[in-house]
Amino acid sequence: MIYLYTVQALDALSEAEKHDPGSIHTQFSLYKLALAESDVENARQALHKMCEIAVQNSSEDTDVHSLICLAAHMAFEQHHQSTASEALECLANTSPDHLQVLTALRCLIRIKLGETEEKCVDIENITTHIRTGYNKLLQLINDRKDLTEQLNNEANWFMKISWNMALQSEEKPHCMRDLFTLCCQLSALSGEDRNQMTRQKTCRLMAAAASLQVARKCLNEQDQRNALEDALYHVEECKRLCNQLEMNMLSAAESKTKDTTEILLLLYEFEARVKLKDQHVEEILETALKLPNPDPKTFETIAALAVEEPAQNKSMSVRALKVAIRKHLQMPTPDYIRCSKLFHSLIQLALSSGVELSGKDEAWNYFVEVIEVIDKTEQGQFPEIEILWLMTKAWNCGINFYSSGRYEDAEKWCATSMKLFQYLGSMKSNYEDHMNNTYAEILAKIESSKPKKVFKGQEE
Repeated sequence: MIYLYTVQALDALSEAEKHDPGSIHTQFSLYKLALAESDVENARQALHKMCEIAVQNSSEDTDVHSLICLAAHMAFEQHHQSTASEALECLANTSPDHLQVLTALRCLIRIKLGETEEKCVDIENITTHIRTGYNKLLQLINDRKDLTEQLNNEANWFMKISWNMALQSEEKPHCMRDLFTLCCQLSALSGEDRNQMTRQKTCRLMAAAASLQVARKCLNEQDQRNALEDALYHVEECKRLCNQLEMNMLSAAESKTKDTTEILLLLYEFEARVKLKDQHVEEILETALKLPNPDPKTFETIAALAVEEPAQNKSMSVRALKVAIRKHLQMPTPDYIRCSKLFHSLIQLALSSGVELSGKDEAWNYFVEVIEVIDKTEQGQFPEIEILWLMTKAWNCGINFYSSGRYEDAEKWCATSMKLFQYLGSMKSNYEDHMNNTYAEILAKIESSKPKKVFKGQEE
């Protein structure tokens, strides 16, 4: 009997559709009937027609959107999430009622986030929904002053979703950047009190970091430039917020509270500007030098960033490495392991400068400095493996000069290597005989190449 009634209802609705194909009520009835029969395909066809009617319908007719809203609710109740999502997307795209759109978006995002682990959450799609929510809120906040508290709650809901999604987007830095930017924009809708400004500051900082990550992964030069410029924009906005917060400090004690924002902003700005080959990049290093008690690690990071592609600013890296070494050595207890690595990088940069003679002269000066440092340390404080590397580098430079007949230069470099050799411990025996014999050969070559003196009275 139920089957007979269903067939009769379907026949009646098919006839009604022929007479008035644009009737939203007919399509809703077809949808409702198909859904009751678990005929998902026909339900979706009817829903698509309802959405087409909604697009064509006048914005004043809310009946259309009320039925689509009901269609979404029915699909969700019967566990047809994909159909419910389609209805909600249609509602979000066509409804003239901004509050209804916000409700649809919240439901839609919840469905997307509730999908099973087998189906990966579509972060980009959710980002689009959050952006739509922000745009609707922006219009409502300007037009509906009577709904301020409700709209603030809506903005906070979308902001929290955006924040959580951003933290889950490590593999998609462009999504992370967009989501943190949306976080900041949504937070700004709730006013400019201290808490909101602090939240915006954090979001801008995170967006800057994500923009730099985007730039690192870009293969296209213009895309990379755009990402670096995005990072600079977020850095400048974060600086502005920091200044505002500093001006609004509640007490002198609070103003002394430090965080890592200043250093991170400095490093982010340096990376962006050095990779954009900005002429003001040296000013950032000068700013770092003026910081009270700057951490050597700050200059280590600057040195590393300066030689990353596409910056390749070796002179800036060398300068930062020298500062980092000096800062380390000024510490009450210097970190000689870090120092050894910094000297390693400094010498490597000098020897790979492409200008053979001046590069080796510069490197030799660093060898003199590092030997002075090693000489002041206790046995074992300076890593033996780094001493071995330094010794080998100096020796190889000396042998290269020896092979080209430049015995004076060969002696200087090999003598430097043998000074380092004296600081070796267990590995000394592996090199001693070979180095002594070769060094003796070099000295002999120098002696034999000297012009012979001619004494008075000696027959020619």
